[in-house]
Amino acid sequence: MKHRCLALFMAVLMTTALLTGTAQAADNGDTAAREARNGVVRILTLIKQDLYDANQKYVGSRTLSSTGTGFGVGTAGKETDVFVTNRHVVTQESDIATVNGVNYYALYTITGVYVLLDSFAFNGNTFELDNSRSIPCTVLYVGEGEDADVAILRAAEPVQGRVALPLLGDESSLQVTDKVSSLGYPGSSDATSDGYKLADIDDVTVQTGAVARISDKSSADVNSTLQGRVIQHSAAINSGNSGGPLIDQNGAVVGINTMVFHGGSDSITNAYYAIRIKYAKDALDSLEISYDLYKPKGGGLPIIPIAGGAVIVVI
Repeated sequence: MKHRCLALFMAVLMTTALLTGTAQAADNGDTAAREARNGVVRILTLIKQDLYDANQKYVGSRTLSSTGTGFGVGTAGKETDVFVTNRHVVTQESDIATVNGVNYYALYTITGVYVLLDSFAFNGNTFELDNSRSIPCTVLYVGEGEDADVAILRAAEPVQGRVALPLLGDESSLQVTDKVSSLGYPGSSDATSDGYKLADIDDVTVQTGAVARISDKSSADVNSTLQGRVIQHSAAINSGNSGGPLIDQNGAVVGINTMVFHGGSDSITNAYYAIRIKYAKDALDSLEISYDLYKPKGGGLPIIPIAGGAVIVVI
């Protein structure tokens, strides 16, 4: 009798394990990607552009704006005031600007960086910013060099409803062909005719793909070289995705989306790049800001089936 009960107990555990494994395989990280949207925010940067002519004479100024994506860090699943994004989302280097067909030397001053709370916070046509629907940020860290396109922001207060995401701890665990998802606010998703920038949680797009290559140095195009540990992947992004998280099937942030290389008119030839999350972790460590690494949930077999098996043995 004892042996028959033990055999039945083992059969229950094996069946439960198989069913649990099947459910996890079917999900394939989709639930984690949906939940991770709660950790994503839209970043607005307001910029003053001062223009000078060929004789270095000041000719005027105008206000510009740019938007990107950021994600929360801190205690995973809890509301946070610390966000990671790209350096190029919150900075602007001097360059040549063409206005009405005339080239001017342009100097830029960042006048404000904000987290947009919803889709009525900022109008890109009128440059109207609703202060009740946005939170100003302080830029705590700006990376230097081509291998550090990362910035750390602190919002004036925790952003309601936006939580910290866990970061990948063992970066060597990420492998070519692993499934990944890009989350963010791509510029192509701004379909509102009135000029408002979409910024709700429901407006976070999720694009899935796989890791194509992990490189220590990746030449993206003739004018820009990404150096450092770079992830090339197929989870589509465009300009507004800059600074957004690249996550694995567990919802751990493995990289920061930073650029796309357009290889031709067909999107099949595009290459999407993210810098490894190590650069964000290094920056946070230098600022002595704590963050959570991904930890597997639970462990072992479910409690209920084990309890059921125990009952059988007792009987």
